[in-house]
Amino acid sequence: MPNSIYHLAYFFDYHTGGCLWPANDAAREKFGSGPIDTDARLGLPEPLLQRIQEMDALFPNSLNWDDPGGPSPWTTAEWDHFKKQVDALYEDILVALSPPIYKITHEHDFYPAKTLQCSEIDYDPAQVSLLEQYEQIGVV
Repeated sequence: MPNSIYHLAYFFDYHTGGCLWPANDAAREKFGSGPIDTDARLGLPEPLLQRIQEMDALFPNSLNWDDPGGPSPWTTAEWDHFKKQVDALYEDILVALSPPIYKITHEHDFYPAKTLQCSEIDYDPAQVSLLEQYEQIGVV
């Protein structure tokens, strides 16, 4: 799509391998369903990719896997530290993927939640297909 703006959502999820997700049709058509951090077409510098991997590995520690709906094992100070890292990384990604080609929306509005906040969302067809594939291979 010539002259397309690729809208990306910025957020970490548990054990997903990244923080940049296609958020409009143009981005999904170009990159697939995501996360797309390591896609060579983005061209993120290696130091940013390393920081993303470190934060992606750290984020699952925020969830009590024995009681996912219960309180986070992280203290408020740990959440505050993580949020600062999230915000700094976002700023660096914005510099690396500057407009007008990319629009990146920071979607970390739930920090520092004491408990997991869940809501049902509508999935696009590509996401439904991916979820079905994951279910078939036993991903929980």
